[in-house]
Amino acid sequence: MTASHPSFANPALADAFNAFPLPTRQALQKVRSWIYEIAAADAQIGTIVEELKWGQPSYATQPKSGVPLRLGQPKDGASGALYVPCQSALIGELRAHYDHDEASSIWFEGNRGLHFDPTKPLPETELRHAIKLALTYYRRRKG
Repeated sequence: MTASHPSFANPALADAFNAFPLPTRQALQKVRSWIYEIAAADAQIGTIVEELKWGQPSYATQPKSGVPLRLGQPKDGASGALYVPCQSALIGELRAHYDHDEASSIWFEGNRGLHFDPTKPLPETELRHAIKLALTYYRRRKG
């Protein structure tokens, strides 16, 4: 793998990805690479800390410039998801951009999740936007 998406430092993370069905695994690995790529392009984001939270791959910033992201598969088993802390206003920000966009191929789960169909082309614009907003959440809040 390239520097933008390093190999897994913790074998448990690789196991977590391998537990996803193939289309979901491939989609979430792509989203993972975007997390590292977006962080690498903005020095103010800091370092990405990858670990397991609630059995799911989790990505936090060090220092704390943004909210943690988790990658997973909802109980429906048919979609991939990007999760954020439900106390944040991030999903509301994303809804304001995409909830009424009929061309968008994402949908929301309450105030904590953004879902997509892993068997279709990934909604790259929306996911990259969500990642960037998440990784800069606290920094943007400070002004």
